[in-house]
Amino acid sequence: MSNTSTFKTKPILTVENPGNWPEDFAHENGQYLCRCHDCGENFTGYKRRVTCKVCASKPLTPDQERDALWCQALMSSGLDLETLNTILSRFKELRRK
Repeated sequence: MSNTSTFKTKPILTVENPGNWPEDFAHENGQYLCRCHDCGENFTGYKRRVTCKVCASKPLTPDQERDALWCQALMSSGLDLETLNTILSRFKELRRK
């Protein structure tokens, strides 16, 4: 009996996957299998990436743009993390209303 497999397997990801981050591949932690938090598709990239290249390339909605500006302003404000968390929690509460 042979140990060779009789069925063909295909790789989960290929370098040609449009969601991959090939610029990460040369780095030590650049070839992790990740799942995009936006579309749910698998991609290869840095181990802490949460967004595939396709979704990261999409233009932001006006709400997302505003939120990004708020985050940038808060992060560069020099406030301590506890204060930042309090502000962000309050901001989330207001957005739900």
